[in-house]
Amino acid sequence: MDIEVFTICDFAQVNQSKMTIVGTFNSLSSDKFPVIASFYIAVRVRFEKGSEGKYRLSFTINNRDKETESSKLTVPADISHIDGDLYIYQLAISINNMKFDEPGEYTVDLYIDDFYKSIPLYIMAIDLTTQSPL
Repeated sequence: MDIEVFTICDFAQVNQSKMTIVGTFNSLSSDKFPVIASFYIAVRVRFEKGSEGKYRLSFTINNRDKETESSKLTVPADISHIDGDLYIYQLAISINNMKFDEPGEYTVDLYIDDFYKSIPLYIMAIDLTTQSPL
């Protein structure tokens, strides 16, 4: 198993074997908190022959500074038949109206059974008059 894509973005869509990803990012800025944000998480996983089975993909969004879990989502993946040497599993998840109470370093975590991968999401406070971080 290999994670080929794991990103936060403005939009993601899976259409048959093709994935469209628009506007990948790792930070959001606001002048007021709490801030409500909507975004997508795009994932592309390669499974090789012999790795057939039922998997659970779990996503969490955590505030690294506070060590608190903000959100959790689990998606089942049934990789029951691999034609040829590999199978590509793609997933686009829409996260709507996610509330971030304060600026800080957050993580978007992916668990596939015992496998773990994490990417940062920086929530920053800015001064609108200067467009500078506070």
